Amino acid sequence: MRKIVILFLVISSLFSFLITFRETANKQIEEIEQLDSSVGKPFTIPDDPLLNDPKEMIELIMSSSKKYKTNIFRPATNFSTNDKVEISKYVLLTQQTDYFNGIELSQGKFLSKLDTQSENFYLSTHKSKDKNQIGQIEKFGITSEITIKPLKNSFDYLPVNGTYYAEIKGKYSFEDFLKGFVNEINEKFDSTFEINDFLQTREVNDSYAEISTSSLQQYNYLILIVTLFLLIYYIVNESKTIGVLKLHGYSNLRIWFQIVGKLLILTFCFSLLLSIICAIFLPGSTFSFIMNTIMKQIINYLIIGSLSILTYFYIRKVKVNLAIKNKKDTNSIFIFNSILKIVCSVLIIVIGSSTLNQYSEVKKKQSHLEDWKVSKDYGVFNPLYIGHDIEDVNNGKPQLTNDIDNIYPILNKMGALLIDTREYEEEFIRLNSSYKGIRSIVVNDNYLKQFPVYNSEKQPISINEREKRLILLVPEKYKQHREKIIKFFKEDRKESAVAYDEEFLGRYVPKYLKEPKIHIIWTASGQKIFSFNPEVFKAEDNLIIDPIIQVVTENNSLVGDRNTILGNGSRDPLKIKLNNRDSKKTMNILVPYLKKYHLDDNLKYLVSLNQYALNEIKELHSEISSLLALAAVLAVALVLLIVQNSVIYFNKKQQKFVVYRLFGIGFFRTFKDYMTLFFILWLIQFISCIVIKRGITLNLLICIVFLLILELVTSIIALIIIERRNKIKVMKGGF
Repeated sequence: MRKIVILFLVISSLFSFLITFRETANKQIEEIEQLDSSVGKPFTIPDDPLLNDPKEMIELIMSSSKKYKTNIFRPATNFSTNDKVEISKYVLLTQQTDYFNGIELSQGKFLSKLDTQSENFYLSTHKSKDKNQIGQIEKFGITSEITIKPLKNSFDYLPVNGTYYAEIKGKYSFEDFLKGFVNEINEKFDSTFEINDFLQTREVNDSYAEISTSSLQQYNYLILIVTLFLLIYYIVNESKTIGVLKLHGYSNLRIWFQIVGKLLILTFCFSLLLSIICAIFLPGSTFSFIMNTIMKQIINYLIIGSLSILTYFYIRKVKVNLAIKNKKDTNSIFIFNSILKIVCSVLIIVIGSSTLNQYSEVKKKQSHLEDWKVSKDYGVFNPLYIGHDIEDVNNGKPQLTNDIDNIYPILNKMGALLIDTREYEEEFIRLNSSYKGIRSIVVNDNYLKQFPVYNSEKQPISINEREKRLILLVPEKYKQHREKIIKFFKEDRKESAVAYDEEFLGRYVPKYLKEPKIHIIWTASGQKIFSFNPEVFKAEDNLIIDPIIQVVTENNSLVGDRNTILGNGSRDPLKIKLNNRDSKKTMNILVPYLKKYHLDDNLKYLVSLNQYALNEIKELHSEISSLLALAAVLAVALVLLIVQNSVIYFNKKQQKFVVYRLFGIGFFRTFKDYMTLFFILWLIQFISCIVIKRGITLNLLICIVFLLILELVTSIIALIIIERRNKIKVMKGGF
């Protein structure tokens, strides 16, 4: 028993060390996350076509920053190919800054004003052979990669619109800078923007902890409670020793120190020495971390020492005449443990029920954003530039449209998703409330592969790119309207799509496209189609229920069907598949094709699809992980309490149980008193749970049934194992 107590004390010290390590790492990454807001004030560049050109905007930002002696920062979050969070910081320096005060470099140097204005140098926690990396950020337990780059590099990955931070020093104020910046924009574009258009109206959330320490704290508290009970059991087992010491005139306090105090002091010294050695030799260790480690260990053992005072009261109760006969008083311990088990079981059920409710809510929220997860793998061209096509644009951009259409087969082969849901945008529906036609959406086969649509026989639908017929996926509940649907899409194709290609774009349209054969595939009703458009049914998580779907192939479509690069950011129908989730690498692959079709002056920037969705998913992952960790802690606590109660009960009547079993009496008959007490305690727990929760719910009932079965099975197994291990000992007269 002494060895087990020492083991749990060392485990508790280990958890204290891990908590200190995690808290220190979290503090570092939190400081880095909040660098922008700690030194600067937020402002926003609105999503406006006039402000979408990165080159023009970086010039305006730099001009205003230099004039008003301002530093500009922009934070961003991304996911790597292995789903790890990447934290990116983009900076523009025009003067001295406090930005780097909270950052330490393991090697290299910080970015200078010149570096952020005209170079591509950067800092990162990850050491690479890239000549542009001029410094490595010191990291302590951080698993996320952190990079700090010049502000102009942000436009390789992000659109211009978004949140920025301004650090002001000297005689100018934040209001002076913002006013001057807006004035320069209005002069440049002959616009009428106001300061209010650039003020940050929504709350900016910069809080972030890479890994929560709450679960580690809970585990440590659990270990401390178990250690306390082990100390009590240890003292109970040492009853004979206590009686002998009392017989020799030892005081109760001296006996406590002899049996418990020395054990705690020796284990504390060993744990402290081990923790200090680990802290010193840990890569990236700091003096503050070492001191925090020492303080955490001292506090941990002060708590254990305070709890161990309870064993002193047991020592006082030990009677010499009973102790020297090796008779142990387990009644009070058993009653106390039973009460504690009832309290803990009720708490576990109540907390478990609440956790299930919360988990259901989180999973519901996650399922709402689940479809947006795929946005990590896609980007959009934003903005769409006029380039050298001003005359063509003045005529409605027929040549530009034809050029963009030439690149569609390349993007399609790369896995681009086409999903045009503009007819379901809330603004479109509001402006066309009197529309009498049939609304539909347009998708390509890549979309069907990523988001399967099922036919009436529940089989996923796939359409070959060589298909020449006009394919309509129609919910089977509309079968009675078959003729009406066919008539509408024939007329719509002839009146709008064909006319657009022939008359406006001047393209030859073959007869099979002018008068297409329409093939309807009936789909299962009730399917929710992800629109991939943040402007579609926001309250329904951008889902459309049972729309009619036109499937675009390279052979059955007109240019109007594939004209989906609009420069409208996340609303664009065409989502470009990114190479390793890197928009810059993907853009480098596309540059030769863009030059070939004279689009390099129109499609300059490929940006990540939905930064907001990525942040939401990151927060939900963290929330679910915390809930699962809590559930694991509760399950471990319950099992330990059950085993402890079984051990106490067996020790209380061990001679009776062993004799019964030796004479062949069955398990349940032998332990019928235990089983009776078990169900009485459970009746008390059941009533207590209903009173606390003010009724019974499905989740509460699930927790009660699960806990009842778990405790019953665990108790039976524990009693069988305890009986087998103690049978010989009891037969020889031991206790």
